[in-house]
Amino acid sequence: MHKPNVILYADDDADDREMLHDVFLECSNYSIVAFATGDELIDFLGKHRDEICAVILDINMPPKSGIQVLKEIRQDESLDKLPVVIYTTASNPLERKVIEQLDALILKKPTSCPAMKEIVQRVLEYCAAFQAQHPLSSL
Repeated sequence: MHKPNVILYADDDADDREMLHDVFLECSNYSIVAFATGDELIDFLGKHRDEICAVILDINMPPKSGIQVLKEIRQDESLDKLPVVIYTTASNPLERKVIEQLDALILKKPTSCPAMKEIVQRVLEYCAAFQAQHPLSSL
């Protein structure tokens, strides 16, 4: 079975999408596919689930929030073990609790390229650890 190597990213901010995309290209062997909405991401994920190793979601997106998209992912039994990162500038304690209950990682959006590289490294480490706990055969 091949190792998935595509990371999906949904964020309504085009600058954030471009910055994360560029850093992933520079710092990893993973491909990143970016979307402006969670609905676009969900549609792509449904068609390419075997290629996806992780999902990154902005928490504040219209029309669906990152948390709403995370809930949709977790409701699909074939995706409930997929590593998901919620990417945000801020989160309140209630949101944090919901995200943790849905087995996702919360990372604060960085404001510089060096900090973005650290985020990419954390996402890749999280993806590897998550996959070690949840073998690919269960995805």
